Amino acid sequence: MLQLSKRLVPFLITLVISGLYLSTMAPGLTWAFDSADGGDLITAIVTKGVPHPSGYPTYLLLAGLFVKILFFQSPALSANLFSVVCMSFSVFILYQLVYALEKKWLAAMFTSLIFGTFPLVWSQAIVTEIYALQTLFMVLILFYFMTVDSHPGLDLAGGGIIGLSLGVHLTTLFLFPLVLMWKPEQTNIMRPAPAQKFSRRYFKMILLRITGVFLGAGIYLTIPFRALRQAPVNWGLASSWEGFLWLVSGQMYHDRLSHFSAAYLQKAFRLWGGYMIGQMTVIGLSIAVIALLVHFRLTRMYLVTAWLAIVYSIFAILYFSPDSYVYLIPALLAFSVWIGSGCTEIVEKLPNIMNVLTPTLVTTLLLTWLVIRTGLLFTKMDLTDDYTAQTYATTVLNTVPENAIVLTKGDESMFSLWYFHFALGVRPDVTIISNDLFPQSWYRQVLKTTYKDLTVPDKINALAGLNPIRPLCVQGDDFNPEYQCTISAE
Repeated sequence: MLQLSKRLVPFLITLVISGLYLSTMAPGLTWAFDSADGGDLITAIVTKGVPHPSGYPTYLLLAGLFVKILFFQSPALSANLFSVVCMSFSVFILYQLVYALEKKWLAAMFTSLIFGTFPLVWSQAIVTEIYALQTLFMVLILFYFMTVDSHPGLDLAGGGIIGLSLGVHLTTLFLFPLVLMWKPEQTNIMRPAPAQKFSRRYFKMILLRITGVFLGAGIYLTIPFRALRQAPVNWGLASSWEGFLWLVSGQMYHDRLSHFSAAYLQKAFRLWGGYMIGQMTVIGLSIAVIALLVHFRLTRMYLVTAWLAIVYSIFAILYFSPDSYVYLIPALLAFSVWIGSGCTEIVEKLPNIMNVLTPTLVTTLLLTWLVIRTGLLFTKMDLTDDYTAQTYATTVLNTVPENAIVLTKGDESMFSLWYFHFALGVRPDVTIISNDLFPQSWYRQVLKTTYKDLTVPDKINALAGLNPIRPLCVQGDDFNPEYQCTISAE
């Protein structure tokens, strides 16, 4: 009976975590937690177009299938639910991973509960973004390369998982060193036996895994075919080789990795420290430190989690963007493993130190801390009444004059208007133009294809003069949905 109860633990944890996500999930399109890109992603799914770099072909495929199967009237609601499913399944796989490596159900339980209730993880589970799916792929990659024995078919599949994950986000490249891992029964991966390391079998394994990576990454070849559809969301016109490279390489974001001044790095490190403490709380961070000091071993669990924490933290610090903190999810996964290990150490050791305590009591106290922490977060995470993006977009589209040209700026307003205009077909008579993207030649070409009756100049200042009888409605400096509309001439 006890063994059966332990087997039910991962399912109960997943049920609890998914319940939290479902009870706080956004009801539709939202800007919460820097998820404005969701409007672009959903619109690209519905119109079969290409979203912003790097194109996210794996996300488009899987989320698109999910949205299509559900048949909800609101594609945004379906896409939000897709995030819930992905993150909930990530928590389930994380439990299986830790249990497979540590052989302690308490460590697996605490790890999965802590990870699933991190505010950052929670926030990405209840909105439309790519990070819930990326987390699922990341946990699947870790599970494969850290628990599955080497076999030709499995090696090819393992590499394929990494390749497909690259189609969710390019930062999966940071997990590529896992391809070089030898068999999981090898206890100390820092000292592989030379005969094994350089054997023919080892090189065959690496070759198969790398082949799998390239095959999986071939999902990017679907991007040019999507671009050929000439959808209204068609970033980079990726049907051409030049446009394809621009999109997939994320060229428009390269300058965000050029901030290396001492003042910037000092501020970024300080923000990173404060953010991580805010995610874990002082108690959680203290438990993680205890685990690292007392329990650290040169095993694949600790070395891989240390790699995750270091490399993704560095990237989040160096990537100059308001939402760069979202790249800390893999680092938080590492910390959740350490906290879970630390909690297990406390349960096993503290009763021997303090005779008045029992393992059951210590476990109950730790779970109580988690429940209180989660309860305090619930209100902050609750998006069930968040209709801000929907109200903004519908108000704009319902109030602008007939045949208006709506000139918008900023991701929030632009993507929300795209969603309602292109994906839901609201106000087909109006023209939505992004002030931010207009300098891009590919975007002006997309406008010409999308709006046949629009005269598109090279400079946006000439837009009103070349379309004189159409009202030009310009967004203000804030998110006030009352656009200023004028007519150039009668």
